[in-house]
Amino acid sequence: MSVTASLTDPHPWSALRWFTDIVYSEMLHDHPDADKEDLFNKSFIKCQEWWLKITDEQKKRFVGYEEKDKSLSKSSTSKKSKKTTPSKKSKAPRDPSKPKPPNTSFFQFCNSKRQQVKDANPEMSVTDISKKLSHDWHAMSEVEKQPYVDIYKREMAIFKENNPSELKTKRSSSTSKTGGGSSTAKSGGGSSTPAPKSKAPKDPNKPKQPIGAYMKFLNEKRRPCKEANPDMSGNDIMETLRKEWESMSDKKKKPYLDEYQSQMATYKKLLEAYNKEKKENGHKNNEA
Repeated sequence: MSVTASLTDPHPWSALRWFTDIVYSEMLHDHPDADKEDLFNKSFIKCQEWWLKITDEQKKRFVGYEEKDKSLSKSSTSKKSKKTTPSKKSKAPRDPSKPKPPNTSFFQFCNSKRQQVKDANPEMSVTDISKKLSHDWHAMSEVEKQPYVDIYKREMAIFKENNPSELKTKRSSSTSKTGGGSSTAKSGGGSSTPAPKSKAPKDPNKPKQPIGAYMKFLNEKRRPCKEANPDMSGNDIMETLRKEWESMSDKKKKPYLDEYQSQMATYKKLLEAYNKEKKENGHKNNEA
């Protein structure tokens, strides 16, 4: 029987749910811009796996939370008056058949490094391993993070291509929350919902940011891989190349990383000159 959990679970919580909440809170602190529901679901899935592997001694802390939570809930229930306020409706459980979006760049990094950290530090608890991975991620330079960012972007592009209905559902849901789109105000009364602001057109003169080292590797290897494996799907080719990149030594990755760093340095200089010229032109227009 599968165990489910959500952000809106009522108390008392199980020991596993407390364990998930602590890991989720740490992840949310490190990644405040992440989708909260998606981050919680991924934390819960990982915590279910870790829960089967940690010792009873490591579980004791969370079992203590569970017992205290049950005690407080019983005490709170006995003190409630007969008049109760209707509780808010909890969110419907996630549909297991619904396609899951790819892991974020941070989780891509965690998945590739967790076993390595665990083997090097067998005495570490699951929570401590997660903390170390988070610390290592924040200590990395943008160049070092770029391969994982590229993996996420590529897998998200494939996800969007293979699941267009999911994107339509999200757009329609967003529209319904804002009142069903824009409406024109009639003279004589009635409020109107302002139309969403359209994005400004891209400036063709603005320097383009170079692609990352991993994307450069993909562009170079995708066609030869396809020609060598004509029966492979696009997803299988991407997975094969992703594993090849992760298994490559730093020495083999170095040419791609060096080229990216060189192009990024050039890009920053061009962008600085572009912004300076744009600012000067803005001042001239204001004076005119």
